[in-house]
Amino acid sequence: MRMRLRPHTLLCLVPLFAITALADATDKPARIDVFITSTINVTGFEWLEQQLPDAGIGIHRIDGIERTEAMLGNELPANADLAEQTALRRMQRFGTTERELLQHSADALLLAWRYQLRRYPAVVFDQQWVVYGVTDLSSAFALFRERRKGHDS
Repeated sequence: MRMRLRPHTLLCLVPLFAITALADATDKPARIDVFITSTINVTGFEWLEQQLPDAGIGIHRIDGIERTEAMLGNELPANADLAEQTALRRMQRFGTTERELLQHSADALLLAWRYQLRRYPAVVFDQQWVVYGVTDLSSAFALFRERRKGHDS
């Protein structure tokens, strides 16, 4: 199964699991998951670590499998048998770095699927709240806090 997330630049803050979202009224999340691709730069990581030293912060690049497929399929011969042999040779040369990239990307896609993410970039707070379309983590955190205050009032 291949999951496709679409890039989106609109900002949304959505409770992922409405029932559990009310359970914890703190505005200091224990876990933050950031979903990006290799072409998306994230800022504010250091600031967020300073503000929330106890929070687990994960950066998840979801495009590793797609990038690997593109590398494997780059300039393949027109002959199907030769193309298959070439791709297999390329895969056999995979080292630890390529295998780790595939594993991390598969894990990121699975987590994005569990969170039911529809777009990227996405910043998920406490496995419950998502901010879409923001790459500055300090801005994403501010939006999360603002929305939580409004939701908890």
